[in-house]
Amino acid sequence: MAYAATVQGTNAVPGVIQWNINMDGGDDGVAGPFDLGGCDSASIQADGTWDSGVVVVQCSNDGTTYAALPTNVDFSADGVATIPPDGLGFRFYQLSVTLNGATFDVDFVVIGHQRKGVRP
Repeated sequence: MAYAATVQGTNAVPGVIQWNINMDGGDDGVAGPFDLGGCDSASIQADGTWDSGVVVVQCSNDGTTYAALPTNVDFSADGVATIPPDGLGFRFYQLSVTLNGATFDVDFVVIGHQRKGVRP
C-alpha cells in the first residue's frame, strides 16, 4: 500500500523544511518520498495509535531505489529520532511500514534544517 498521497511539505521558515505525514491503515507500505537534499540535520517525531508494527526510515539518491539508512532509524512506538550524520548524504527518504497484520494510525513530522543558500 502506498501512503504517499498524505505527504505534504512546507517551507514556511527559511532554512527549515517540514513534512507532515499520516500513515493510517492496515497494510504494509511506504510514505514518501520526501526530499531532504541539502539538509545539515533532520529529525522525525511519531505520534499516534500503534497496535504493532515497525516503521523504518529509508534513503535513496534517485527517488526510486530505497535502502535502510547506514545507521538504522526506526519506530515501533511514539517518540523522536534524528537521522545521524552518515544518513544525511542522500536526497530522498521514505517511511516503510511492516504491520504484521495489525492496523495503526500514526502522524509523523519530519524537520530538515538546510544549509544556507542551498534552496530558495
